[in-house]
Amino acid sequence: MAQFVESFKACITAYMKLLLAICFVLQFASCKTKTNPAPVTIMQFADTVNLPKDSLAFYFPLNSFSDWPSSDSFKQNWYSSALYSFKEPLLSKNFVGHNIYRFLWLRSFHRPVVFTLHQNQDQVWLNTKILDRQPRFYDHRIGGVPKEEQEEFIKEGYFVDKKEPDLLVGIADRKANIIYNNNISLSEQEWNQYEQLLLKANFWKLPSNIDDGSTDGASWIIEAHFKNKYHIVDYHSPRGDYKELGLFLIRLSGLQEEIY
Repeated sequence: MAQFVESFKACITAYMKLLLAICFVLQFASCKTKTNPAPVTIMQFADTVNLPKDSLAFYFPLNSFSDWPSSDSFKQNWYSSALYSFKEPLLSKNFVGHNIYRFLWLRSFHRPVVFTLHQNQDQVWLNTKILDRQPRFYDHRIGGVPKEEQEEFIKEGYFVDKKEPDLLVGIADRKANIIYNNNISLSEQEWNQYEQLLLKANFWKLPSNIDDGSTDGASWIIEAHFKNKYHIVDYHSPRGDYKELGLFLIRLSGLQEEIY
């Protein structure tokens, strides 16, 4: 039974990536990279944690991930549902009062993780969180599940369709629980080291979406949030200098996670 559930979860993840790939094909565009770098957003000051009140709120500027609305909204929903469950602030609209780099790490076969590097005057710290699952951000139906195996899916929030008892229905809920939440203090030197890595990766001039076209792997979404500017880069299964940006935070956090 456990093997069946794990296989099902892997299929769901691959299905989400397949939907996204189809959207890219429909717009007759290359799925490897967005050709024009996204402009840096100028921030307005708002000294607040800026948590969205609406669970359906998008965390990122429109067209951050594609000029094609269906492709962009797919990723907006996917990524925003994780950040909302993480109880993370919305960084793309108003300045929350101090400098932040945030790395959302969404792997195909593992739980969502977010790393947030903060700098507030002479204080630097890293917050790391893990969710118990990827929030379900679209309705899903499963047929042909034997009655003796339905209980496992019901625990995940599915229910049995009244008209078709062998059909399980999962309604988009954008809900997940934080199972790990840890802060560690860092030095100003470590903050500066990270900024040097950003310069080496040419982060501020990278396009907002870079995709290798694969259906598995992981999305490495990094945001930079300052008083006068904001930038986001979503790099699927990165290599080279950009990958080092994520690896640096993973190492600092002390997490022993599979990296891909």
